[in-house]
Amino acid sequence: MKYDIKYDIFISYSRKDNDIANTICKAFDDAGISYFIDTNCIPGGTAFPERIARAIKESRLVLLLGSKNSYESKYTENEIAYAFGKKPKNSVLPYMIDEEPMPEGLELLFASVNMRSIVDHPIKTVLMSELLELLDRPRDPEIPSAIQLLKRKAQEGDTDSQYMLGLTYYNGEGIEKDLKEARKLFQKASENGNPAAQYMLANCLYRGEGATQNQSEAVKWYEESAANGYAEALDDLGKCYFYGYGVRKDYRKAFEYFKKSAMTGKAISQYWLGYCYYNGKGVSRNPEEAFKWYHLSAEKGYPLSQTGVGWCYQNGYGAKQNPAKAFFWYKQAAVQGNSYGQFNLGWCLHKGYGCITNYKEAAEWYLKAANQGLADAQYMLGYCFYSGQGVNKDHHRAKMWYQKAASQGHVKAIYALEGLADQK
Repeated sequence: MKYDIKYDIFISYSRKDNDIANTICKAFDDAGISYFIDTNCIPGGTAFPERIARAIKESRLVLLLGSKNSYESKYTENEIAYAFGKKPKNSVLPYMIDEEPMPEGLELLFASVNMRSIVDHPIKTVLMSELLELLDRPRDPEIPSAIQLLKRKAQEGDTDSQYMLGLTYYNGEGIEKDLKEARKLFQKASENGNPAAQYMLANCLYRGEGATQNQSEAVKWYEESAANGYAEALDDLGKCYFYGYGVRKDYRKAFEYFKKSAMTGKAISQYWLGYCYYNGKGVSRNPEEAFKWYHLSAEKGYPLSQTGVGWCYQNGYGAKQNPAKAFFWYKQAAVQGNSYGQFNLGWCLHKGYGCITNYKEAAEWYLKAANQGLADAQYMLGYCFYSGQGVNKDHHRAKMWYQKAASQGHVKAIYALEGLADQK
C-alpha cells in the first residue's frame, strides 16, 4: 500500500523527555515544519501500533530524540527499527539530547548516519536550519543558511556557534577546509569556557593542526576541558601522562585518568585501564581487574581488548583457562584486522588450541598479521614455509620471512636463519 506524505518529520522519543520534545515542536511550529508526535496526533480509540507505523511511512524524515529514557523504551526501539526497514537510511536522523551513550545495536543502525547532539546543534539555530535544508524547503532569501547563521552567532560571541563553526572549518563540511581558522575559533570559544572547544583546541595543539605543535599547551587545554566535564579529554590525558607527551611521564596519573574515562563506558579507556592492571602501571598488578576491564571493552567490540581477553583465557590470567573462549575472542579481534588477534588465531589453528587443527587456515592468518609487520607472525609464517605446514615447502620464502622477523630483533628468527645457513 502506498502512503501519501502528510508530515515533514516523525518524532520518536520517550514521554519522559516531554520538555525537550515540546521545545522542538515549538521550534517546528515557528519554522513551518509539520510533524507527527504521538501526544498530539493519535485520537482516542485509534489502534496505537498501526497509527505509529502509518505515520512513519507518511513522514519525510524520522527524528530520534536520543536519551537514556528513549534508549530504555521498547516503543522507541521498535519505531526506529521499523523506520530503517521502511525508509531510506539517510532519512532517519539521531539527535542526542543528553550524554547517555547510544546502545550498540542502535549505534550499528546509525553507523553511516551523521550524529547530531543538542550541544553541537542547538535547537533554534543549527538544527532548524539543517532540517529545513534536508526538507528542501523553498527558503526566504533573508533566512540565513546554517553556516551563515553560525558565522553571525559566532561573531556575536556565542561559544557554541564558535565551536560549531570551528568544526565546520576543521572538517571542511559545506565550506573550504581551513585548519588555521578552525583553531582560531576553538581558541575563542575555549577562552570563554566551552569544554568541547577546549578539547578540539588541545587536539590542534597536540597534532600541530592550524598551529605550531605544542604538546605541553595541549595538555593544559585537555585538563581544562576535563575539569569542565568533557569526558573525551580524560582518555587523551591518560595517554599524555602514560607516554610523557607534553608532561613528565606519570603512570599513576595516567591510571587515574583512564579510570575516570573508563567509568563513563568508553571502550578504549577500559582497555587502557585493563592494561594498567595487567602490567602494574600506576597501580598494583591485579589479574582479575585486568580481565574485568578487558572484557567490558571487548564486549563493545574493541579489538585490542578482545585479544587481551583471549590471552587471559589462554593463560588463566584473571579467569579460568578456557581454550574455546580464547579462540573465540582471538577470532573476534582477527576479523577486525587486529594483527595480534590474527597471529594468536593462527597459533590456535596451528596447535589445535580451542579448535580443530588447520594448518592451511593458520598460515593464512599468519600471513595477514605478517603483512602488518608483526615479527612473531613473520617468524611463524617462515616456519610454515620451512616445514611445509599449510603451504608448499619453500625454503626461499621461509628465509625471506625469517629475515623480516630477524630485522626486528626476533631471536628465534635469527637462530632459524643460522640454521638455514648451516644446511647449505
